[in-house]
Amino acid sequence: MSIVLVSCSDDEPTTGPVHIFETTPYIIAMPSNMPPPILPVDNPLTYEGIALGKALFFEKMMSKDGTVSCGSCHNQSNAFTDNGKVFSEGIEGKVGNRNSMPLFNLFYHTKGFFWDGRSKTLREQSLEPIENPLEMGETLEHVVIKLSSIEKYRTLFYNAFEDSTITTINMSLAMEQFMLTFVSGNSKFDKVERGEAQFTDSEKRGMGLFNRGLETDGTVRGA
Repeated sequence: MSIVLVSCSDDEPTTGPVHIFETTPYIIAMPSNMPPPILPVDNPLTYEGIALGKALFFEKMMSKDGTVSCGSCHNQSNAFTDNGKVFSEGIEGKVGNRNSMPLFNLFYHTKGFFWDGRSKTLREQSLEPIENPLEMGETLEHVVIKLSSIEKYRTLFYNAFEDSTITTINMSLAMEQFMLTFVSGNSKFDKVERGEAQFTDSEKRGMGLFNRGLETDGTVRGA
């Protein structure tokens, strides 16, 4: 919860209500077989921030021609990837040189974002596709102008940050919050780790080959 108190100087009257700004903390429900998330201390998750981030993530107005959103290439039903396409497509049918990477468990990423790790933080990453000419092809300045003209967004920004003035910094913080809520944990591997399922013999052999440290029967080599 974030609280801001507006105080008066000693020589000013103290009558009248005290303004209190509150947000609602959001706690990520983590599967029992996964370690705790590593979250940014300077951008605590709140329901209000996540709601704003979700709206921005799926907002096609963020692109130059209003046809592409972040969610257009990061499809939720496909682990936030681009529906099996070889290369992702942006505005005007422009084809990029990579497929949109999956987005889940991003709180464990400590080496950077994008396939080449060029963005050090998730908030930095969230803004780059907007200005990429092969993706959303817009400018951040124009996005701010467009969003500022809509009452819904002025309200969402106020609810999240106590400021209806729309800024690129708060845009990135909200999108970072939303993307940090993408948690896996329901795969068969996770269920096996939690004792809820068992691998088949073929799956055990596959895991052994994948890890190169297990025997084909699933036991640890050399144990």
